[in-house]
Amino acid sequence: MISNGTLLNKEIVTKLKNLDIEVITSVDGNNATMQANRPFYNIRQSFNGFDSQLTFAVEKKVAKVARVTVSPNQVNIVENVKHLLSIGYKSIMIALATNVPWQKETIDKIYHTLSDFYIETARAGSILPLQVTNQLLLAKHEIQHDKYEPPTSGFCGAGKEMLGVSPNGDLYPCHRFTHSGKEYLLGNVFNGIEHTKREPFLQVTTSTLHHEMCNSCLALQYCPGSCMAANLLDSGDTFYPESRHCLELRAHVYNVDRIYNELINDCPPFISFLTEAWRSKREKALMSLLSELSE
Repeated sequence: MISNGTLLNKEIVTKLKNLDIEVITSVDGNNATMQANRPFYNIRQSFNGFDSQLTFAVEKKVAKVARVTVSPNQVNIVENVKHLLSIGYKSIMIALATNVPWQKETIDKIYHTLSDFYIETARAGSILPLQVTNQLLLAKHEIQHDKYEPPTSGFCGAGKEMLGVSPNGDLYPCHRFTHSGKEYLLGNVFNGIEHTKREPFLQVTTSTLHHEMCNSCLALQYCPGSCMAANLLDSGDTFYPESRHCLELRAHVYNVDRIYNELINDCPPFISFLTEAWRSKREKALMSLLSELSE
């Protein structure tokens, strides 16, 4: 479940805990950032109380992941990450706001700043729980050992493993398509899915989302393609890559290389982290294969 967290009071968190439901919370950082990005509709609600709600949800292991949306004018990215760590989050997803004007220099600065903070923290003995950064670092490590398998299934499971539901019960490929018009309507919770309309999404792969211009990109082997809903808003074409995605992934990969090359030879916490992450990934792959063979 994804939520902005405003309704995660103790009663609801306890119910979610009992139902074994986890929540990805859309929370962008400290009080100043949240006030700028997501001001409360109810002016009597305070961000101090909101932080207390989140802390309780994290302690109960209901809220495990913070999804941080970064806007072009956000210059305090490190302070926001530190704030989320102080609440107790064990996984932080950084995502640049989509369909707003971005400059390459701004994106480069954001990821350079984050990579400096990552290196500083690793040298101090801790690994930052930046989800995508750590996934890219593991991919980099696999590439270095000739064990990497590039993504093939596309950016996400829109229309495959996931659906978006509008307030009236209409079904779309994902929540981001619910405002994209009836062209992307797949059915309704009352009448089911129209499979002919869903079929194009079932056929989407990484190669579907890549174009000839992608062939010379330094981030190509890491790239699963870009979000189809963001593509649609950016260019009017669900399969043409959104420009922000390309700028962001290239900046992220460049700075992942910085982190890896800086730490891989003489930072024991970083080396241990990658070794354990690689072992865990191989074990999960083996268990998945054994499960398939036993069916």
